[in-house]
Amino acid sequence: MTICEFEQMLRKWVLAGKYVAGDKLPSLRALCEEFSVSYVTAQKAIRNLEKQGLLETRRGCGTYVVGRGMAKAMQSVGSHEILFVCPTDRVDKYELELYQHLQMSLRKLGFLDRMVIGGQQMKSKELDGIAGAIVTHQCTLSEQFQQHNIPIVYCTSVPVDASISSVNPDFQQGCADAVRYLYDCGHQTILFATALSSEAEIQTFGIREQGYRDGMEICGLEAQKPLLWHVQKNVNDVKKTLLGNHRPDAILAANDVIAVEILQFAQELGLHIPDDISLMGLEDMLNSRISRPQVSTVGYSQNELAEKTVNLLWEVLDGVVTDMCHKKVSMQVIPRESTKTIIR
Repeated sequence: MTICEFEQMLRKWVLAGKYVAGDKLPSLRALCEEFSVSYVTAQKAIRNLEKQGLLETRRGCGTYVVGRGMAKAMQSVGSHEILFVCPTDRVDKYELELYQHLQMSLRKLGFLDRMVIGGQQMKSKELDGIAGAIVTHQCTLSEQFQQHNIPIVYCTSVPVDASISSVNPDFQQGCADAVRYLYDCGHQTILFATALSSEAEIQTFGIREQGYRDGMEICGLEAQKPLLWHVQKNVNDVKKTLLGNHRPDAILAANDVIAVEILQFAQELGLHIPDDISLMGLEDMLNSRISRPQVSTVGYSQNELAEKTVNLLWEVLDGVVTDMCHKKVSMQVIPRESTKTIIR
């Protein structure tokens, strides 16, 4: 088999989808043995395909399929660097765990990665060489990326700008499943607890509230007015709700932070969770696991979230995705100590 023939065969593999962007080719030795070609023939054919932007050889790792759009994007910026942007001033354990999963997925595709904390604007020179970014929440820096045509994918939040692609846990379905779980436990009066927040958080919590309403409708129950929670504000209204004659059977909080704060407040009022009221959160945060009692919640796989986010960013860079795209990660109910079954 000549160099040209072997090159055409490899090209057909890529174009036909036998090997897709990110896949590793067999080693040169394996290719030579399988197709009875010399080392020089295989090496020259691969080098020709590298020049065409279809393959990329990474020192010490092997040869990978790149894809035309991806190759052009990398060549234009001269780098494989992807930024992970956390707009908050402090990075919590959840974000560190997510970053670790993203790192593994990015490095499988040959990307370099860097975490940026704070979300403040960068100098123009600092933007040179950035292939793309993964951002947890909308911020000044994400707007700067857009102005410089740096591809962005939002991860874990719903962007205010719906034209930007995102990957999020399916919070709407997760809340609906939580309501159905509480209903199956015998609860009839279920409140949804949310918080007064920023514009982005209001949109995010609004999706969760809609999931609560969907679940109530499925169970044939009447959705209640949301319980607005703040650790310092609106405390009297929450106290009336928890100690009143028409206390709800259960409370579903918009996230685990709210759930744990309500748990602590209820305990200060002398209430026992779940004997007096069942309580459920969302997101399976660390605080829900270490509280006493442990808070029932609805969680998702960080690894799946990271893989879907990286794959979507790859597709954006490769030109496969040209319009906005919003993908979901499924959620699962995690029963713990803060909910109980009511026998009616």
